[in-house]
Amino acid sequence: MIISILITIFIILIVYQFLYYRVIEGMTDSKSSTRIKKNLSQHNSDNIVYLQDNTQSLLKESYNMNNTKTQLQNNINSLQDQINKFVSDQTNKLPSSPPVISGAVEKQ
Repeated sequence: MIISILITIFIILIVYQFLYYRVIEGMTDSKSSTRIKKNLSQHNSDNIVYLQDNTQSLLKESYNMNNTKTQLQNNINSLQDQINKFVSDQTNKLPSSPPVISGAVEKQ
């Protein structure tokens, strides 16, 4: 899931870069186009920083999720060992032969 989010972010960044340069190529060299270029450049830089921060957060979250998964797997293994030991102990407590009932009537 995290990988798909990262891929989506990078695809958005690539599309944004493509559109950004297409807009600049279509502009004329006037004061307004220079101002627009600066604004777009600043906006692009802000987005890159935002994406880098989000990528770092996602990587940290992925690391935490992997640690949690490992801890859960260890807990499951420990519980399974405890269950197996309990069943083994209870099985060992069973008598080796069936109990004799006193006062039973014999068939003739």
